[in-house]
Amino acid sequence: MRAAVAVLAGSAVLGLPAGLIWAATAPRIDVPAALDGAESAFQAQAGADVAYGVVALAAGVLCGALAWWLAYRRGPLVPVGLAAGGAGGGLVVAALGHHRNSARVLAQVPAGLSQRAHDVVDFGLRTHQAIALWPAAALLTYIVLTVALTEPEPRLQRRVALGDEPRPTDERLHEDEHVPGAPVSSG
Repeated sequence: MRAAVAVLAGSAVLGLPAGLIWAATAPRIDVPAALDGAESAFQAQAGADVAYGVVALAAGVLCGALAWWLAYRRGPLVPVGLAAGGAGGGLVVAALGHHRNSARVLAQVPAGLSQRAHDVVDFGLRTHQAIALWPAAALLTYIVLTVALTEPEPRLQRRVALGDEPRPTDERLHEDEHVPGAPVSSG
């Protein structure tokens, strides 16, 4: 349980630097061009969502790898903490990026324009479903590392070491072979 809470908290805290990275790397909206209706200004908004996606995927892969490395045998709640923490981290990124860039963008809007004009040019995450990228990348990374790098269970290793292999079926037996414990035919 403690490992799951630590993974959750660590993922959410990683949202702070990730939010600063997103705010610094997202394309800038040309407010006068956007208010004039230029389509090129709105491409920056889509670019901001793409930049968010790249930051969220990178943070998710990092969190998934760290969770596997530090806590993969700590119980089934670790992936739950990873998913919840990734969602929390994604929300922190969106809020912090909006906070860092929104005031700068809105200061360029002339006074007297409608709230709709403010909403159109405001900096923020437009595709809210992108918040799911971080937990999805974290869980996928955790699963891939678990499947690829986890050793088999000790009980299975012991069976193979002792030579206890599965017995062949009757169809695979030759007449001259005898399986211990099988009835011997007299013939």
